[in-house]
Amino acid sequence: MIVSERSASRPATFQSWMFGPASGEEAPVPPAADLAPHPPSQIRARRILVIEDNQDAAQTLGDYLELVGHEVCLAFTGPSGVEAAYQFLPDVVLCDLGLPGMSGWEVAQALRSTQSTSGARLIAITGYGTDEDRRKSTEAGFETHLTKPIDVDVLELLLSRGS
Repeated sequence: MIVSERSASRPATFQSWMFGPASGEEAPVPPAADLAPHPPSQIRARRILVIEDNQDAAQTLGDYLELVGHEVCLAFTGPSGVEAAYQFLPDVVLCDLGLPGMSGWEVAQALRSTQSTSGARLIAITGYGTDEDRRKSTEAGFETHLTKPIDVDVLELLLSRGS
C-alpha cells in the first residue's frame, strides 16, 4: 500500500494494489503450518514488556507475542515503561530508543539500577542503527540491539535463549 499526504488541510490519499493470479485463476494457498507461528508448546512462555511510542506497532507486536504464548504488558513512554517494569517484573523488555519522556537508553539504565528489574533481558528495537547507537545501547545495559523492521525469527531465537 502506498500512502501519501497532500497537505495538512487535506486528508491523506490511499492507493493500494493487489498482486495475485490472473482473472479466473485460483490463488495457491500455503499449508496452514506455514502460516501459523510456533505452537506455544514449543516455546518457554515469558513475561515481556514492550515499550514503544507507536501504539499500533506496540499493539501488533504485543498481539503476536501473546499469540505465541507469552504474557505481555505494553507501555508507550519511557517513564510509563519504567513504572510498568517495576509493577510487571518482566523477564524480557523490548524497548524503542526514541521515546517521549526519557530515551530508551535512560529506561535501560533505570531498569539496570533497580534490583527488581536488573535481571531482565533488555532488547532494543529501534530505527536507530548506527555504530554509535549500538555502542550507546550496550553501555546503557541492552543485551541486543535490533533495527526495525525486526525479523520475528530472530526475535523468537532471542526469546528462546536461556533464562
